[in-house]
Amino acid sequence: MDKKKAVKLATASAVAASAFVAANPHASQAATDVATVVSQAKAQMKEAYYTYSHTVTETGKLPNISDVYAAYNKAKQAYANAVAVVNKAGGAKKDAYLADLQATYETYVFKANPKSGEARVATYIDAYNYATKLDAMRQELKAAVDAKDLKKAGELYHKISYELKTRTVILDRVYGQTTRELLRSQFKAEAQKLRDSLVYDITVSMKAREAQDAVKAGNLDKAKAALDQVNQYVSKVTDAFKAELQKAAQDANAAYEAALTPKVESVSAINLKSAVIKFNKEVDEKTVTTSTIKVYKNNSTSAETVTVTLSEDKKSAVVVFNTTLQQSDSLKFVVEGVKTTDGKDLAKYEQTVTVTDTTAPEVTDVKVLSSKSLKLTTTEPIDALNPDTGFAVRTEVKVDGVSVPVEVVRDASDNSVVLNFGQSLSVGEHKLAISGLKDYAGFKIADKEFSFTIAADTTAPTVTAAKVVDANTVEVTFSEPVSNIGTVTIAGTQFTQSDVGALGAKTVSANKDKTVYTFKNTGLISSLGLGALVEVQLKYQNVTDVEGNKNTTEQTFKFKAEDDTTVPTVTLNLKTDNTLEVLYSESVSNAGTITVKDSKGTVLVNKLALSTYYNSTDKKATVPASALQFDNKDAGSYTVVIEGVKDASIRANEAPAITSTVTIKDVKAPTAQTAVLSADGKTIDIYFSEAMDTATLSNKDNYVLGSGFLSSISGATLTVGTDAKSVKITLPTATSETNIKVLGLKDTAGNIVYNFNQPIPLTSVSSITFNQTSIDAATVKAVAPNKIELSLAAGYAYTFGNVDPSTFALYDAQSNTANAKYVATAYELSADKKKLTLTLNGNLYTNGTFDGASGTLYLATTNSLTTNSAGKALSIAKTAGLAVADAIKPTVSKVEAGDTLDGDTTVEANTFTVTFSEPIQTAGSGDAVDEANILNELAVRDASGKLLAASQLDIVDHDGTNIDGSKVLVIQIADGALDVGSNTITVGIPVPRVITDMASTPNLIEEVAPKSVTVSTVAAPVAPSSATLAVGTNAGTTKLTGVDNTMEYKVGAGSWTAITGTSVDNISVNKGDVIQVRVAAKDGVSAGAAKSITVDYANIKPAAAPTGIALAAATNTGTKLTGVAAGMEYRVNNGTWVAITGTTVDNIAAAAGDTIEVRVAQTATQPASQSYTHVLTAGEVK
Repeated sequence: MDKKKAVKLATASAVAASAFVAANPHASQAATDVATVVSQAKAQMKEAYYTYSHTVTETGKLPNISDVYAAYNKAKQAYANAVAVVNKAGGAKKDAYLADLQATYETYVFKANPKSGEARVATYIDAYNYATKLDAMRQELKAAVDAKDLKKAGELYHKISYELKTRTVILDRVYGQTTRELLRSQFKAEAQKLRDSLVYDITVSMKAREAQDAVKAGNLDKAKAALDQVNQYVSKVTDAFKAELQKAAQDANAAYEAALTPKVESVSAINLKSAVIKFNKEVDEKTVTTSTIKVYKNNSTSAETVTVTLSEDKKSAVVVFNTTLQQSDSLKFVVEGVKTTDGKDLAKYEQTVTVTDTTAPEVTDVKVLSSKSLKLTTTEPIDALNPDTGFAVRTEVKVDGVSVPVEVVRDASDNSVVLNFGQSLSVGEHKLAISGLKDYAGFKIADKEFSFTIAADTTAPTVTAAKVVDANTVEVTFSEPVSNIGTVTIAGTQFTQSDVGALGAKTVSANKDKTVYTFKNTGLISSLGLGALVEVQLKYQNVTDVEGNKNTTEQTFKFKAEDDTTVPTVTLNLKTDNTLEVLYSESVSNAGTITVKDSKGTVLVNKLALSTYYNSTDKKATVPASALQFDNKDAGSYTVVIEGVKDASIRANEAPAITSTVTIKDVKAPTAQTAVLSADGKTIDIYFSEAMDTATLSNKDNYVLGSGFLSSISGATLTVGTDAKSVKITLPTATSETNIKVLGLKDTAGNIVYNFNQPIPLTSVSSITFNQTSIDAATVKAVAPNKIELSLAAGYAYTFGNVDPSTFALYDAQSNTANAKYVATAYELSADKKKLTLTLNGNLYTNGTFDGASGTLYLATTNSLTTNSAGKALSIAKTAGLAVADAIKPTVSKVEAGDTLDGDTTVEANTFTVTFSEPIQTAGSGDAVDEANILNELAVRDASGKLLAASQLDIVDHDGTNIDGSKVLVIQIADGALDVGSNTITVGIPVPRVITDMASTPNLIEEVAPKSVTVSTVAAPVAPSSATLAVGTNAGTTKLTGVDNTMEYKVGAGSWTAITGTSVDNISVNKGDVIQVRVAAKDGVSAGAAKSITVDYANIKPAAAPTGIALAAATNTGTKLTGVAAGMEYRVNNGTWVAITGTTVDNIAAAAGDTIEVRVAQTATQPASQSYTHVLTAGEVK
């Protein structure tokens, strides 16, 4: 008998017996012996195991779990019944039976803590139930993926991950390898597969959130670590969540970037030709220039000549040096003025690195550009070949084992080498062998061979991209290298191959692989104006690639300019020779102008065009010192104003004017101005134009008296003046020499004396003058009400020596009989002792006079107590007195609420009064211009600091005949400019520009700090709704009612007329006229809104009825009207009105007793007149 059949037969018998026992245990005891019951129970327990194990081995599938449960329950029942039979029967074999039953039960059915191979059915059921639960989770996860529910998918991903890691061991406990493997493959493996497919998605999702949270917490290091994983894995996510996760990655990166303080991360110089600067944020290409990135080698103060190129990711810049560096060169990098793409400034960066190159270059990539060109990418720049330009057969390059003519184009900015072959390579696979190429340190590249394939090319090149670089330049990218541009037309400007490499405004240039061409022409794009932001058309034809393919049909490519709204910025760099560099943050279409003022405000250079000095490559203008009048000058501060700078964008964004102070270096040679010989001939005082270097000044070998050096005169001494601007030579005996020479004298800046080795005449002290001609008359000015300023004349050889203020007085005339109006009581002397400021015993008028009108003051001396540095006393006679000019700057004396000029005590709303220290002017062409000038110069701000526009202010009164010449101005604030109620405003003049006093040489008003004043703000009244029209008393007029004496009205474009009562009668009007009514302005409150009423016929009083009309019997029948005129009309018995065209109307159908009416007909502007009415008599009718 077949073994499998025998097993099945035995099993069937056992099942039958077991069933019998289960149904009637007591009967079974009577029917069979205990051994049979035990045997049958064991068979049932094994059957429960076979229910799943045999199904798997026979079908390869898992059984229906309900069948397993049924067999499991039967086995448990059979075991319980058999134990009961054995216990009841007792006997010697009782314990053996019980042990046998328990062992079988624990092996096949159930055991509390089973070991491997035990409790097989229970373990299978637990495993199956767990597996189906796991599968349900898998299906739920799959549904979340299909629904693109990332949040739900993330939750289930983690649940399944936990189950797979900690719970699936239950599957490993199932007895039977085939069953275990089936459960694993059908449930665990599928769940694992789905979970593993999402590992990058969930990682990116988690880390993106982690990065965002870290940024919010300010932990940028943690955010960076999370983002490194995000950026590493985001390209590997599934399609289901790709869009969402790419955005999450983008947002997380953006948040991190936004939180970063822009800075330079590092600088490296690991080869002898280039260096790399890395930024922590994307930077604006327009700000990465040789002006913002400078490199100084080996402690030099002059920057190296370099080119700077920004990488595609905008986070690193390659600096290429014009000359080859040396090992261990010290490079100091200074980065200042670079901005991020969102306009934030990078902190200034300075770092010194040592150049070190210890590695040989490598070729990392070979790219086919065309059948004639290959592009090699190397790890560092490659040094020049021999020869380095043009086509040559080079041993370093072999194609298919043969050296061929090749042109090598090297680019250190991207470590590339383009190989251009003399002829096209054949279609198919080739071998490229590279050897002998060297880097700039002399390290040779490792010999290497590459395979590459030349594909057949029958396609003409196309334009793939176009970019507006600036208003004059467009960059065009082609699909492949181009050998001839054919005809390219951009915005109407045509370019041809002849323009490639051309000199002049119109030119075309190509990059090294000839895929990108740059087209330039003056106004190329700016001619389109803002239309370029919408569309620019590029047309091209006969563009030819290296294979000769060309497009013979004209093609059109449309693109648009980037809308650049960022204004350019300008910085200044003064060099040691006083050359001024004007540095621009981007390319400019207008370099602007430069104005230079000295410390006194005198304009030295007025709006010099910077275009002459502008270099578009470096984005800077280099202005020589001579052009700025900085040459031959002592050190000093000057004000520089740059204005009118416009960038090269379509919008031509204009930079605001910048004002900066520069301090120039002393490059002016000093001068030995005079040498004074004392009366006894034993001392010589030499005076210099500025402070001198005391070491050279005290060296006797720097002086030649007669034919010998001073050092050769025994007993001669030198004494340097305390201010180092003079030297006293004391001789042992009187000299008879008439001049002296000075040699190697220097000023404190090291400039050699101007009159080096030139004879300086010895001037006798008695011949020195110190009078009014020694004073620069133009400098005698009243600079404050109690201060007078004067300076020595240019070229005067001496300075002030002893000063006594009592020497000076101000007189009312140039006359011996003049009266002293003021005397000096104190003084201040400038450092160079050439300018004297006197303090007076009283205040002048603010216009610099003694009478507030035309009383000019004259400066003269009263004693001999003030001397020059040579000891000569100053003497200015009254008759030669120096006129005192008005240099007192006007200012704002006070600001008050209301109108202080109207003569009443009412403090008007919406109004304030500004009082100046003296009458002012702006030199405008009339009151309107003067008013605009003043209101634009005044800075009126509300309590929040908001500046009120000039259009919100109105000068409504002034104390002069005109605004020019007025001292007091009443200013009204427009309705709505301030909130209704009490408002504190400030009034100041932060930047004086045009307001001056009335002096012959006007003085610009001084800067005025904000002055506070509280004004009451009342809103303008609403339109009067009660105003209506009624017919007037007189013909052709209307009557305005519902008004009062606070209002005013006007008809059409006429003037406003005040209303004095509750109505206005007899207003002459026509139909269609518009009458406006409003509350009139009062006490600073603006006039209210107007109500407009359009006049209709019903509002106009009709004219009186016509007169002189008569009726008589008609010629034929009816009646006849006479005494009428054209423009009248008549009707009979209230019938239709009939127009009258003459002086009579005959044969009117009418009978005695009928009523006839005549009136002047209605016109376009006036209503019909009142009617003449007449009842016909028998005699008036025929």
